Amino acid sequence: MFRRFIFYGFILFLLMSHSIPIYAAGEGLIFEQGKGYEQGAYQSEAPHPTTYNWSRQSKYEGPSVPQVKWSSGKLGSGIAIDKDGIIYMGGYADGSVHALYPNGKTKWVYSLGNGEDVEIGSTPTIGSDGTIYIGAFSWDPESDKKFCEGSKCFPGVLAAISPDGKEKWRTLFEDAVAGSSPSLDKEGNIYIGTGLYNSPGDLYKLDPNGKIIWSFKPRDVFPEGKALHDIGFYTTPTLIKGGYIWAQGLFFKNHEFIKASTAEFGSAAVADDGTIFNATYVGSVIAQAPNGDSKWELTLDESYLSAEDNWCARFGPRISATPAIADNGTIYIGGEDGKFVAINPEEVRSMGMVSQCDQHIFHSNTFMKSWSTNTDGWNQSAIIDANGIIYITAINMETYISTLYAFNKNGSLKWKMKGYSGDVAIGKDQTLYVYGPDGLTAIGQKLPKTPRINPISDKSNEITGLTEPNATVHVRRGKDTIGYGIANQDGKFSIIIEKQKAGTVLVITAADDEGNESKPAGVTVQDKTAPASPIVNPVTERHTAVKGKAEPGASVVIKAGKKVYKGTSNKSGNFTIKIAKQKAGTVLLITAADQAKNTSKVKKITVSH
Repeated sequence: MFRRFIFYGFILFLLMSHSIPIYAAGEGLIFEQGKGYEQGAYQSEAPHPTTYNWSRQSKYEGPSVPQVKWSSGKLGSGIAIDKDGIIYMGGYADGSVHALYPNGKTKWVYSLGNGEDVEIGSTPTIGSDGTIYIGAFSWDPESDKKFCEGSKCFPGVLAAISPDGKEKWRTLFEDAVAGSSPSLDKEGNIYIGTGLYNSPGDLYKLDPNGKIIWSFKPRDVFPEGKALHDIGFYTTPTLIKGGYIWAQGLFFKNHEFIKASTAEFGSAAVADDGTIFNATYVGSVIAQAPNGDSKWELTLDESYLSAEDNWCARFGPRISATPAIADNGTIYIGGEDGKFVAINPEEVRSMGMVSQCDQHIFHSNTFMKSWSTNTDGWNQSAIIDANGIIYITAINMETYISTLYAFNKNGSLKWKMKGYSGDVAIGKDQTLYVYGPDGLTAIGQKLPKTPRINPISDKSNEITGLTEPNATVHVRRGKDTIGYGIANQDGKFSIIIEKQKAGTVLVITAADDEGNESKPAGVTVQDKTAPASPIVNPVTERHTAVKGKAEPGASVVIKAGKKVYKGTSNKSGNFTIKIAKQKAGTVLLITAADQAKNTSKVKKITVSH
């Protein structure tokens, strides 16, 4: 029954599902939704336990210079990351939930159905006990029979999965769970919506065991023929402090319906004072009170707004992303036309701007604390790192090439990478998670190249080598730093150190201007010092052996004319080497060579009577 929506399902997947995850900001950070939300029972130590129902202001920082760490080969819906760095994603086309280790290797796969008929467009959510909640839907439930109770099959499901990949429970629904993702309240109850953009659905509240304890069914409330009668809940419910709920543009107080507003494909975000922000499909951002009362509406492109003959034209460019709210209250959001903006809410509310059709209009020459820039196309939802850097992807709908952007707080471009799409997630170790040409991809901090070190001996008083230009190079022996210096513009460096004993292992690293350190290069101090000449006991014409002392373990060589005799000193340095009796007056040439093949000066001994 849902086949007619397949193309839209693909676009919805691009828009809403590719959410992904850094922790240079410190250990033991606690996830915070924002002060305006009802504080849900999410896994508090997780860097990214949910994609929606929070401000999208991460506690972790992203890479200043990006570099791909790995690609999984797996495509899917949005991502959640738990406290141990395990990454959870819904396989959009294979009907499975995937758990990946931080290195991208598979931990487990749990199948909710097959890739033919079951799809996951919902984003995983991690509860306080580590349970993973995720929704899915079947295109043809009566045929594939994946979500059934007895003889009756259903198109929608919400599943709870334990951290070890075992299903705890599943709840079935009369309508598809397509784009809505689970939201949690403070008691661990789960809110989720069903339906598609042009297929009706309902809003549900379930207890932590999957039992439905409340629902809102528009078809039972609104008269047939009215727009709200057939509304589908394909965005994620937002839970606001004070018992308020926003869901697909509908407002509730203690589960009682209050009023309806406008919503399309993006979910809502909540400021610290409880103001709710969401975008519309006619190119505006709306600010509303928790009870649904309007505060202001801002149209991002004035060229699409006009008032002629007493009516208002409001068509495009559409906005289908969810706003992100920085810790200073700035709102980041972009439209499908490539325009990406930073909005200062107080500036919108207080400035005397041009107003038409009961709306404010975004004028870059009027706003002083807000800014706009442009990406390559259809903007997804942004996320903000601990340093205020904004990450967002955009899809060029002509070429279908996506780009990952990093913007500074002032709107200037920090960097960009082609080929990456979906909502970005920030995890530990300065790592972003996003979908690329090779599936889910981890993008981390590009580190300086590991230094290449020239050989060093126990006679050396400097270390030389090659690394990144202008990098700071440190030389360590164990925990002690014994020297440091800065590479020149060609990457060459020379660092003065004290002479080291042969066999000592030194560790050399290079760090860039931001303190990002390379992988270590180890070098062992070579032995280039020859042993002392052997001490040899007197030899007479009656002796059949030569005795003496040399460096322990040394190879001792005795030359008597053309004859050569060899032996090795023991651990005390003593040696005894058998020789033929020599005539008095014969000169013996004796040397010792250490294990590094350094040879001593010759010791001459004359055979006596």
